[in-house]
Amino acid sequence: MRKKQPTRKELRELFKDEPIILDSLEKVWGTKSTISYFRKPKHMTREELKEAFKNRPIILNALMDTWYPKAKCEVCSTVYRKKRPNQKYCSKSCQRKSATLRRRGPRLNKRDDLRKAFKNQPSILKALEESWTIEVAECFSCNKEFNKTNWNQRYCSHQCKNEMKRRVAKSRRGVLTKEQILSFNEAATRKFLSELKDSRCHFCNDSFKQHKTQRAKYCCDFCRKAAVKFRVVDDGTNQ
Repeated sequence: MRKKQPTRKELRELFKDEPIILDSLEKVWGTKSTISYFRKPKHMTREELKEAFKNRPIILNALMDTWYPKAKCEVCSTVYRKKRPNQKYCSKSCQRKSATLRRRGPRLNKRDDLRKAFKNQPSILKALEESWTIEVAECFSCNKEFNKTNWNQRYCSHQCKNEMKRRVAKSRRGVLTKEQILSFNEAATRKFLSELKDSRCHFCNDSFKQHKTQRAKYCCDFCRKAAVKFRVVDDGTNQ
């Protein structure tokens, strides 16, 4: 059980015959009674400090350097202020770029980067320079001459490429007619005709032509629907 401390009145009564001790106690009590109680100072937030020192740039810059130290972005080398101790990038876009580079590795898409990468290998650099030279070719669709930007480029524009795709897709539906053959470029027509093969319909047993990449079993849409309706197997006999 906690012992009860004596009061001042009890101490005065106890040491009334000891003036030296009594004077010392009175001095201690008088000093303590004059001490005023101070509350703990309230800590100011960063926003309050910014507002307080907005007219004193030296102090404000020192505070900003303490709170948000300057750093250089690892991707774009831009100087920025860190919001977190482990921050490495100035923005989300640079963070995504860094993740892409770590996942795929650096890509050398530009010719200057390739020249710097292979500057100590003259044979590879010479081959690259030769492949970058402008070559004149003839468009497979419109027969016009154009400057190639890629070694395997065949068409002068996307319009010609799409037009050729449309013609080829249309010609694969059946045997090429005379008008279709005349509309094709001579080289493209020769290549396409060489890749045609003879096939036999699994329903009507008639022969038809199709491209070597096609795996059609029926010569027309009617035969295909009829085979599904009557459940015809591949050898032409009914189940």
